Amino acid sequence: MKNCTVLCGPVCRSVFVHDSVNCKFVVACQQLRIHTSTECQFYIHVTSRAIIEECEKVYFAPYALTYDGLDQDYEVSGLQISKNSWNDIDDFDWLAKDRPSPNWSLLPESERITWNL
Repeated sequence: MKNCTVLCGPVCRSVFVHDSVNCKFVVACQQLRIHTSTECQFYIHVTSRAIIEECEKVYFAPYALTYDGLDQDYEVSGLQISKNSWNDIDDFDWLAKDRPSPNWSLLPESERITWNL
């Protein structure tokens, strides 16, 4: 995908993003895997750690989507609202524990967007 915005309510399992450029993803899921993506923003609620591979310039922020029925969708999905590892990212291309990965960072609060449907 290129130059897209994807808005997604809670998903009970995994979400896989591949080969995306300059996109925004708003996703709540159990597991998030991101491969070969560049210059993307991820607004996430993830109950495990998000994983990136072969990515550059990807940015993370907390899930920022609201709509009528969101709480019900969380309940149906089985995701725990209280457990969110949005800022705990594993970069499989960066194994150094003493230095942060150059491939991802947290999106500054001043640049974050909220979607209200």
